Amino acid sequence: MSGADPVAALEQLAIMRERGLVTAEEYDAKRADILARLSQPAPSTLAQEAARAVERPAAAAPAAAAKPAKKESSAAGGAVLLVLIIGGAWWFFGRGSGGGGGVVPDLQPWTAPAGYTKYDAKTAYVWVNPTASECLGDHCWAMELVTRDGCPTSLYVELSLEDATGTSVGYTNDVAGVLAAGQKARLVFDSFEASATKARLTQVTCY
Repeated sequence: MSGADPVAALEQLAIMRERGLVTAEEYDAKRADILARLSQPAPSTLAQEAARAVERPAAAAPAAAAKPAKKESSAAGGAVLLVLIIGGAWWFFGRGSGGGGGVVPDLQPWTAPAGYTKYDAKTAYVWVNPTASECLGDHCWAMELVTRDGCPTSLYVELSLEDATGTSVGYTNDVAGVLAAGQKARLVFDSFEASATKARLTQVTCY
């Protein structure tokens, strides 16, 4: 009864007295208590606003809970940026070691046949004496050449010609056909330059 409306509480108290449910002393005490509550002033509007202001931070809690999502998104963006940086560094610095489309180093050193001189990592040659039937010009040179991987179409070899003083006086060349890996090719070089007394290997191209 203490939480009911004061007017309704007085009416109910009067009914209880008529039915003998409360004594005269109890009736007077409860009636005085109800009347005292009726005389209390209602809370001011300012006090009600203050009470609401105290409760407002709790309503803002859901917005605060959304902040971790921003942090999570930022972390994801940072991870993507890190991947891009690493990928760019790998492409730039790895080009010389096979990364990013660069030249792949030869990890299988090739050993030239005995007596042969290496021209490069995959080619070796040896000078040989030409036969009379092989020579057509004023001067003639011959060599045998071998490649590690062979030539799928043809082999082109060029010599630079020099006179007795070491001055360049021209060049000569010869071509061989298809070569299998490790197969030797014999090439003969003729020159009609009378002053050409020496020849030096300057170009080997495998097609």
